[in-house]
Amino acid sequence: MICKQCNNPIQPPRSKFCSIYCGKKFHKVGYRQRHKEHINAYKRKWRKENKDKVRKYNRQYKGDAPTLATGRKQRIRNKLGNTCYRCGTETVEIHHIKPRRFGGTHDPHNLMLLCIQCHKRWHKMFDSKYWERESK
Repeated sequence: MICKQCNNPIQPPRSKFCSIYCGKKFHKVGYRQRHKEHINAYKRKWRKENKDKVRKYNRQYKGDAPTLATGRKQRIRNKLGNTCYRCGTETVEIHHIKPRRFGGTHDPHNLMLLCIQCHKRWHKMFDSKYWERESK
């Protein structure tokens, strides 16, 4: 016999898979692939029936406004000098001072430019716990 997952020969005590790992992988990934249309139809139906929950989730985790458009990002970079606020590097990311999920906006007074390293450091210093305390 041959394993359904990896096509290796199966040892006698087993019947469909050569190992527990192959069986789990087959059932986990295989199910999603085999039933993709059914799963997506269920998700669409659930979203349609629970619009208020979807809206609440989007406001909480994604913010109520769309992401910044490319042209607007470029205007913000030009306005703020296109350099990192902390170290002066020219490779920058746009950072929201007050996070969107805690009511921050895309307004220029809530934005700053930070390089990748400074952006990571900033989030380590001012994590979401700070904003959770501030928003209460």
